[in-house]
Amino acid sequence: MRKIRKADAFDSATDTEREAILARFVGEARALAGLYHPNVANIIDRGVDGQVPYLVLEYLIGADLKDYSRAKPMSLFELKKSVEETCAGLTALHNAGLVHRDIKPANLFLRLPLAGGERFDPEKHRDPARSTPLATVIIDFGMVRAQKVAAEVGGRFVAGTAGYIAPEQVLDPVELDGRADVYSLAGTVLNVTSGRTFFDDIDNARERILAHMRENPLDRLPEELKAYPAELVRLLRAATATSFEDRPTPLEFSQAFATAL
Repeated sequence: MRKIRKADAFDSATDTEREAILARFVGEARALAGLYHPNVANIIDRGVDGQVPYLVLEYLIGADLKDYSRAKPMSLFELKKSVEETCAGLTALHNAGLVHRDIKPANLFLRLPLAGGERFDPEKHRDPARSTPLATVIIDFGMVRAQKVAAEVGGRFVAGTAGYIAPEQVLDPVELDGRADVYSLAGTVLNVTSGRTFFDDIDNARERILAHMRENPLDRLPEELKAYPAELVRLLRAATATSFEDRPTPLEFSQAFATAL
């Protein structure tokens, strides 16, 4: 089992904000617990521990994409199935009225056929011909929120990871579209195939987050983009559009990714 606590925002909140966070958590946890999808980790328990809300996820065997690609960068062909399954999981989350807000390699888990719960060993299991991934599963719901929240909560808590956060998440609007996760998925594709992350040339964490609001992150990666098919570059640019309305949905991203290879 994996226990996810929503403590960071809670610890820094006022009493009024904590009440709103807890109320929001109840609704989000109920939606997650009622969601059963092969590409979304199952929620097996939820509750509040010392006034801090938590979720308990199913036990998964395998490796997250961060560890899997660290051993050896993934090829686009390898990534095709993971992208398709991640997009299926995101579609299910979005249809349930939720946005993940932290899609990145560490939060996408590859189920691997490891005997007896054996731990991932890149020397033994990184070759997909010897240990073929069974499925990709979205994990870690510590930053999940409803697509629409109360006005007193929206704009209070920035959530996301600097190398993947969608521009609109920096403002934490009352209404957040699921295509914020597509922006982060584009960053994930870049990372696991090239090792780069968005704006990783900026050392200051605050400036790096704000950079997502000012320019397209791909403009800083011209050399890396030369390694990708032209159609895929166009898809990644669409997925990282400043306005979410100009981005593809997860289903559209999945279909375009498959045809771009």
